[in-house]
Amino acid sequence: VVILIVVLFLSLLIARRITKDIIFAIDTLSDGMDGFFKLLRGESKIVKPIVYEKHDEFGEMIGSLNSNIEVSARLHCELNNLMMSFDRNVIFSRTDLQGRITHASAAFCEISGYALDELVGKSHNIVRHPDTPKETFEKLWDALKSKKSIELDIKNLKKDGSFYWTHGTFEPEYNAE
Repeated sequence: VVILIVVLFLSLLIARRITKDIIFAIDTLSDGMDGFFKLLRGESKIVKPIVYEKHDEFGEMIGSLNSNIEVSARLHCELNNLMMSFDRNVIFSRTDLQGRITHASAAFCEISGYALDELVGKSHNIVRHPDTPKETFEKLWDALKSKKSIELDIKNLKKDGSFYWTHGTFEPEYNAE
């Protein structure tokens, strides 16, 4: 009976020690991942490596995780830079199925003369120039509804009444809804 009590007591001490180490590793990991998620949300520009000084299985796992976070953070920053360049330099808009603008790039806003909040929610006809034949847009919508891409030259109307030409590739993009 005494041996059983000693074994039980030692088992509890070992379990407590292991649990303490696991909780410490999880807390360290959670704190470190928070920095990565802040980067993804745009709340931070850098990610500090997760510091775990023990050389055990958790230390190896966290070392591998640090390498993956570093690569992911670098790729995220590169993609973000490409997206910002695209926004500034490509005339791009997105509409819903009723033709209401849901997004417009900074380049689209600049060339059309409209602010983003003046475009979102409005019919894309807001930039339709009266010289552009109605059939051009019927052809465009027919292609998009058929889930086909189409290239067109379109004369568009600026907010100030002047115009600009675009040679655009229009592609349908449907979400699951």
